[in-house]
Parts: sequence; structure tokens; C-alpha cells
Amino acid sequence: MRANHRPMAHLVLATHAARAHVNPMVPLVRELIRRGHEVSWYTGPAYRGTVEEAGARYLPPRRGTFVDFDRMELDNPQIVAMAPVARRAWFLEHVWADTCEGQFHDLAAEFQRDPGSILLADSGMWAANLLHEVHGVVWATISQSPMSIPDPELPPFGKGWHPAPPGGTRRRDDVAGRNAFAATFGRVEIQMSRLRSRLGLPPARGQRVTPYLFLQASVPSFEYPRRRVAPQVHFVGALIPKPTRPHLLPAWYAELDTDRPVILVTQGTTARGRGVLMSRAIEAFAETDALVVVTTGGPGTEVGSEQLPSNVRVASFVPYHELLPKVDVVVCNGGYGTVQQALTHALPLVVSGRLDDKPEVCGRVSWCGAGIDLRTEQPSPVVLLRAVDAILTEPHFRQAALRMANEYARHDAPREAAALIGRLAEERAPIVRPVLARGYSTAVRPR
Repeated sequence: MRANHRPMAHLVLATHAARAHVNPMVPLVRELIRRGHEVSWYTGPAYRGTVEEAGARYLPPRRGTFVDFDRMELDNPQIVAMAPVARRAWFLEHVWADTCEGQFHDLAAEFQRDPGSILLADSGMWAANLLHEVHGVVWATISQSPMSIPDPELPPFGKGWHPAPPGGTRRRDDVAGRNAFAATFGRVEIQMSRLRSRLGLPPARGQRVTPYLFLQASVPSFEYPRRRVAPQVHFVGALIPKPTRPHLLPAWYAELDTDRPVILVTQGTTARGRGVLMSRAIEAFAETDALVVVTTGGPGTEVGSEQLPSNVRVASFVPYHELLPKVDVVVCNGGYGTVQQALTHALPLVVSGRLDDKPEVCGRVSWCGAGIDLRTEQPSPVVLLRAVDAILTEPHFRQAALRMANEYARHDAPREAAALIGRLAEERAPIVRPVLARGYSTAVRPR
């Protein structure tokens, strides 16, 4: 065997059941397989076809269950009317905590079959840390959402607040952080403590961070500045889904080659039970000279039964690699994937989302200067019109978006992530950045 040969590793990928979490992983999985690794992929049954098309072995849930994010509001209509804090608490309890024990046992069975495997876990897959503590599993986190690792300089996650200026509102952040933890983690903390007890583990409080490798699928300028960044955190750029088959473009696609401004309005794939943003955007831009493209995310979202204005074009889906180069501004609810892809194309945004992790995404859009955060779930047509007009007429938004695009362009996320994962499989030790920031004290140590 040559000295520089890297032996093939068995990698177990565990992702949430959601197109926004599964599809961006496909290019990474293909790159890992190209490098000679074997990949087994654990996720919800609806995504088996995607897993197998990527070339991975599908691991079905047996004792475990998944809540499909794309059907979350359809299957649980009671959450549509919930306030953001109550919805966040429901999400943590029913999507993450309730599913954790079964997922732990499913994955444990796979690691008993092949103890030398490496776990690649979506952020929020709480079973990963339990597998490490109980069975010594080596695991990497792949984060496809805003970085939620706590930092004393940052406000509590979920509020969408920008970092406080020095000597400014730290007291606000401290009080809000304690209240937010009690409101969202109270029941979950008890639930997880009971699970840890059943597994023979001591109680633990707060988020547990992998000590081995944390891959943030973004760039540093999209995150808030931190006092300490864990040395095992690596920014690898955006993981962008790549269509595996040709899609039929709508008949009006040729109209996008125009001197008129093109506004893309999309509400993503999770909050599909209501089309408020889309219907109000249609009303806002009806009398403008812009061409308005509305993508609904698939069946289940309505944009209204009224006659559409003559400048509006609607489709359930248009591949972003075909659509975004034709667009001038994106209006969306702050979905992480949509925002990342818009920024890679140097597109400024108007974002309007207050549910789930969207306040954090929207806050980062305004923080990096590439857009306007409306800080509401249901903006009025007048507010939308003014925001888009500002984006189109004030050059600093586009300049900031271009700076972000240039930063993303310096990365090849599938290759960078695959190389780091390959190192982890070979070394089975923390993979730290070449130039370390001040160390971040993780709650878990390598075994």
C-alpha cells in the first residue's frame, strides 16, 4: 500500500427529513463516493429515491421516526397559529426530542454492524452526541442553518437580534437568554435528562458540540463576529443542490431576458400552509414595471384565486441555477438555502420571516448589508414595495451582495467538506483550523 493512500471509510450520514436538508447533501455525498468512501444515509422514507440516486445506501428508520419538514404544517395544522416562541418549543419537543431515542437506537445498530464508521450528522440530530458518549462514535456536524453554538458576545438564538454594541444591551441579552431557555427548553431538558438516564448517562444542560469537526455550510461574513470560535469549526461555503435530471422550464422563461427589473418571490418549502408573503408581494408589485416571478414550492401553497396581474408569472418550481442569473432582487421568508443561493449569485434580498430559525437568517442578511429584514411574518404591500424600491435604487445593497458572492466563490463546499471528512476518518481526532482563534470549550471531549 502506498504511503499516501487514504483507506476507504464507511460514513454514516444522518439528516433531517426535508428537501432543504437532503438535496444540498447530494453533491457532498457524490464527492465522498468519488473519493472512495462508502456512504450510508439515514433519513425519512420520502427521500429514499434521492439517497439512492446519489449513490448512497439507504438506511430506513426502524425504531426511529422523522417529522418531514416539508409536510410539517400540513400534518400538524395546529402549529400554523402558534406564536413563534410556542412554535419553537413545539419543534424542539416533537421534531428533535421525541425522535431522538428511536434515532439513537437505529444508528447504534448500524455502528454495531460496523464499529469503525464515522457519523456525519445534520445540526440538531441530538442522537449524535449520545452515540459518542455511549459508544465512542466519532462524529462530525454539518450545519445547514445559522450557527447556534452559544457565545457570550451574542444574543440568544432565535430572536433575530444583532450583537449588542460594547457596553450596550448585554443585560437585555442575558435576561432574554434565560427567559428564552425556560420557554423553549424547559420541557425538552426534562425529556432529554430522562433519556440520558435510561442510557446510563449523567444529566447535561445545553447544547453539546462535536469536539471533532463542525462544518458550517456558509462563509464567515454571513455569521456574527464571535469572541471565541471553536477550533474544529470550518466554514466550507454553501452546499448547493445540483439537479440530477433536466427540468422543463416554463413557457414564460424567455421573458426574463428583459431590461425590466425581475423580482423573485418565494416562500420556501416548509411554511407552505399560507401564502401571505406571496399574495401581498403580488399586490405590492402589480402596478410596477417589474416582472414578478413567484415560485410556490410545490402543491399545497396558494397565491390566491383572483386574476393575476399581467406582470406576474407563477411556477411551482424553477431550478435556481436557471432562474437566479435572470433575477435582480429576491423576496423570501428567510429560508437558509434560498438566502445562501441568492448571495452566491450576488443578489440582494428582502427577507420576511419570524418562524423557526428564520429570524436568525433574516438578521444575518441585514447584518452583512446584503438586504433588508422586515422583521415580520406578514408585511404589508406598502412595506414590501418600499423595501424592494430601496434595494433597486440604493447601490450599497448590491455592493454588499457582490462582496458576499466573492467570498462564497472562494469555496468549493463539496470538495472542502469531503477533504476534511476524509482527514477525520483517517486521524479520528479533532480536525482544527491551521490558524486557531481563541479556543472554544466544548462540553464533550474525544474518547
